[in-house]
Amino acid sequence: MSGGRGGISSFSVLLIAVALAAVGIVSIPRLNVQYKPSEPGHTIRVSYRLAGASSESLESEVTSKIEGVLAGLDGCRKVTSVSSKGVGSVSVTFGKNTDIAAARFEVASAVRNLYPSLLPYRLMPEGRKRRPPYDIR
Repeated sequence: MSGGRGGISSFSVLLIAVALAAVGIVSIPRLNVQYKPSEPGHTIRVSYRLAGASSESLESEVTSKIEGVLAGLDGCRKVTSVSSKGVGSVSVTFGKNTDIAAARFEVASAVRNLYPSLLPYRLMPEGRKRRPPYDIR
């Protein structure tokens, strides 16, 4: 056996460390960072379909009506919506002290009360035939 040191040279260790640091620096832009983390369980989304409708008509005839009703619910902090060709959704965010089960019931009741005024627009259900023509999650 020789009297020299075995293993990896210090130059190799330094080279590996620099390579790993470079990979880390290159990966930083790909990280998903939220400045304000979302609060799981405090947002309820109502989604719906209107076959053949443009995003503009869906926004003006359905989405805005649903937004208006949901914005008036107790504990509502924020209402956001998305309308595209034939589909749309409205999300309602409640405060962290809000009972989410009661809020979901209120959202469902509000949409049910609004539904008769939306009948002329022939909303199509999101799933099975027996489900209402909107989906609340």
